[in-house]
Amino acid sequence: MRGVVTMAVMALLGCDGPVLVDAGPPPVDAGAPFAEPTPPAPPVFTPCPAGWSTVSSGEGFEVCEPPTSPPCAPGTERFVDEAACAPIGAACPTDEWAEPPASGAAVYVRAGATGGSGTRAAPYGTIADAIVRAPPGATLLLARGTYDETLDVFGGLTVRGACAAETILAPSSGGITVRAAERGITLTDVTIRPASDATAVEVTGELTLRSVVVERAVDEAILVVDGGALDASRIAVRDIGSTAAESGRGLTVTNGTATVDGAIFERCPGGAILASRDSHVVARAVLARESGGALLGAPQIIAQGIGGSLEIRDSVVEDGVGAGLFVSEDGSLRADQVVVRRNRHRPEMANATAGVFGRSRGRFEGTRVRVLDSDFLGFAFAEDATAQIEDTFVGGVVTADLDGEPIAIGLLYSGPDLTARRLVIRDVERIGVQIEGAALLLEDVSMARTGEGATTDYQPMGFTQLEGDATLRRVRVAEARGAGIFSVSSTLTLEDVAVVDTPGIEDGRFGRGVEIDQGSATLSRVLVEAAREIGVYVSGGARVDADALRVVMTRGRDCQDTTCADAPGGLGLATVDATVSARGIDIDGARLCGVMVTGPTAELDLRGGRIASATVGACVQVEGYDLSRLTDGVEYRDNGIPLDATDHATPPPTNPLGSLDL
Repeated sequence: MRGVVTMAVMALLGCDGPVLVDAGPPPVDAGAPFAEPTPPAPPVFTPCPAGWSTVSSGEGFEVCEPPTSPPCAPGTERFVDEAACAPIGAACPTDEWAEPPASGAAVYVRAGATGGSGTRAAPYGTIADAIVRAPPGATLLLARGTYDETLDVFGGLTVRGACAAETILAPSSGGITVRAAERGITLTDVTIRPASDATAVEVTGELTLRSVVVERAVDEAILVVDGGALDASRIAVRDIGSTAAESGRGLTVTNGTATVDGAIFERCPGGAILASRDSHVVARAVLARESGGALLGAPQIIAQGIGGSLEIRDSVVEDGVGAGLFVSEDGSLRADQVVVRRNRHRPEMANATAGVFGRSRGRFEGTRVRVLDSDFLGFAFAEDATAQIEDTFVGGVVTADLDGEPIAIGLLYSGPDLTARRLVIRDVERIGVQIEGAALLLEDVSMARTGEGATTDYQPMGFTQLEGDATLRRVRVAEARGAGIFSVSSTLTLEDVAVVDTPGIEDGRFGRGVEIDQGSATLSRVLVEAAREIGVYVSGGARVDADALRVVMTRGRDCQDTTCADAPGGLGLATVDATVSARGIDIDGARLCGVMVTGPTAELDLRGGRIASATVGACVQVEGYDLSRLTDGVEYRDNGIPLDATDHATPPPTNPLGSLDL
């Protein structure tokens, strides 16, 4: 076959032999000269919330970091919008009681007092006595001490402790510690320690919580149900017990509303906040840590059920087990300026781990969200979940096992619709982005350093698409070990995309810039630089239309002089039983072939541009191929051999990670 093709190219170019140089300028309609892809715009995290600092991300843009300092001393806390540790609520007074209100009646209570009338000189001995005897709208002032009782608060009353550290509601038996079934109730400056099997607070009316600590409740710390409304600020909830796999929550709202401004949730195994059916929760300045169940991996911040919606901003979710932010079952979750970090996965868990996880038709909207140092998954959306994310950063996703398969993915999506703008993904041990059967738009996205934790069971990638439709616009993929962009059985659009420095896996045996297997793709202003083995690879009957494609410095495989001399790699553009039409190409410095055409159904049409500095300008491995399809306004310059028909090894397709059932 080699002699036939060589004779054909000699006949095409003249009797001086197959020298494809100085072909003249390309025709006017042969495609615009190559223009560098427009780089992605960086995410924008500023302005920062009150108390947060602007710091460098190390990736060329600034982020907002909450205050940090050594651990707080016992009896003090540091909220995420405060730089220093301090007691929760008012400092303990020198007197037994806090100051009386400026207006309205004041009723005094001292634990164990007898014969009282509610005055300062003769206080009531129990809070229950004060509640039933106080006039509507009065303020009950609790002296320092421990109160062994449960409360049903009504009458629009305010219950105020001397200070949270030294005013403690700790019933030794009974059910819910505080019930608020009416409107206009306030509880402030107390610590609640329920009985060993009880909820701390139940709200079916209206309750305002100010500077309240809840410790050691069981199953539910604060429960808002049946149309209840909670207004909470500067609260701390910690060490919640559980009697079932997903119980032990800090705040649960079902068919109710809650506003939280400044809260700390620690060690809540069922999650810090749950907004369930027909509920709405708005939370700001929340610190949720060390929560989530070891058995099922209960998330820390949860919105689920029809009508269950949650908005969270200026918050930190850290050191959890399971998901940091979770939405499912037609719930809705909006997050703005939230840091999710150090989420861990355990082998016994039934659920996957992710910084942000959506499933079962859940709806997620995220802006200025950072997921840092997470096991398994950064963002994950499955089972018809939809998502929109903007100004987002994923940094550091490490491998965890799912049914024996090692998984680490920065963004995994298999829902119907995802839009991501100004997204940065860094240091993911397996795959930067994997899309399964979805409609996807990625704009202004940067990925780097993916696949470093990969083994040889499947090939790691920067971006993987399995079926569906995807548009990538202003996207840069750097140092994606294995493959930069891979698409199979999909419709892919790449506009202003750069894939650079693709190191090989398996000791440098495999590393591809862009690979399209089956399906179709449209490429506009695409740069592939320093790929290992293949720059652009099209196979499996795929159809690709490219305009302004540049492939620079496609390196050979590291094993080319030892164990893989028969398949050394170094192909700029290869079409294997596929159809490619490319206009305005610039292929420079391919280690072996500038372009390769191989397989009985392969078709390659080039119009305008150049192929330079390759060992072989065009490797044509199709008998009787019409070489004019490769020379329409195309300049061949400084190639070792302009054309060769040797049967070089056909590269095998990539073996990607398959679909995941989450």
